[in-house]
Amino acid sequence: MDLIERMKSQEGKFTESELAVARYIAGHPMDVVGNTVSKVSELSGLSAATIVRMCQRMGYSGFSEFRFEMDRQLLSNGTQEEGGASEGGLLSRFVNINVVQLRKVAEAVDASLLNHVAASLCNAPHVAVWGVDRMYERALQLSAGLMHAGIFNSVTNDTTVMDDVASILGKGDVCVVISQKGRDYDAYALLMDAIRENGGEVFFVTVNARSQFISHASNAIVLPSIMNGRRSDLADAQLTIYMYLEILLDEVAYLQSKAEGANDETSAPDGGANPRPEKEER
Repeated sequence: MDLIERMKSQEGKFTESELAVARYIAGHPMDVVGNTVSKVSELSGLSAATIVRMCQRMGYSGFSEFRFEMDRQLLSNGTQEEGGASEGGLLSRFVNINVVQLRKVAEAVDASLLNHVAASLCNAPHVAVWGVDRMYERALQLSAGLMHAGIFNSVTNDTTVMDDVASILGKGDVCVVISQKGRDYDAYALLMDAIRENGGEVFFVTVNARSQFISHASNAIVLPSIMNGRRSDLADAQLTIYMYLEILLDEVAYLQSKAEGANDETSAPDGGANPRPEKEER
C-alpha cells in the first residue's frame, strides 16, 4: 500500500484539521516534493503545526521523514497524475523525477564550501580535473565549463598522466577528483597527498560518504545518492554529480561577474561613478 492509500485508509484517526491536510496532500502530492513544511502550509492554506501532526499521526517523526517517503514513492512509481502512460504523462514524470533530484542535491550543497571551491578554481594558477571510467564524462563536463569561463585546465582519465600532473602541481594549484563510488583508482590517495604536500588543494567529489579517499582530500563534497528503483546506481551518480558540477560552474560565473563589477567600479572616473547596490541579490 502506497503512502496516499495509507493516508486514505487512516482518515478515521485524523482530527478534522488533520483530515484536511491528508486530503490536500492526496490531491497535490507534488506540492510536498522538495518543499518545506512552511511552503506546503502556504500552498495549502493549512497550518504548519497541523501538517506536522498529521505526519506524526501516520507514524513519522515529522514532515521531513514524511516528505522523504513521498519523494521516494514518486520517484519509483511515477506521479499520481492521470495519463501516466501517455506521452504527456511520461514527460511530466521525467521532469518531476529530475526536479526532485535537483532539489535534493541543492539541499545537500554546503554554500560556504561551494563558494570556497569556486573561488579556488578562479584564483588557481593551474587546475587539473580527474575522472576515470564513466566519471571521465563528468570530468569533461567540468573542464569544458571552466574553459568556457576562461579558466584553462587539464583533464585526464589516464592514470599515468595523473602521476605526472601530481608532481607538477604546487602552491595555489587545484585538482578536482570526481569519483562515483570513491574507490575507482587506489593510487588516488598517494597522488592527492602529494599535491597537498606541495601546497595545492584537492577537492574530492563523490556520492560515497565512506570513501577511503575523503581523508586524503583538502575538502570532500559528498553528494546524496538518490536511488529510485528503476535507474541504475551509475545513472543515479551521473545525474547527481552532473547537477552539482553545474551548480559549481554557476558559482564560478557569479564570482567572476562580481569581480568584473568590482574592477569596473574601481576604474570608473571620480572614484567610482558606477555605484553598486549595498546588498547584491543573487
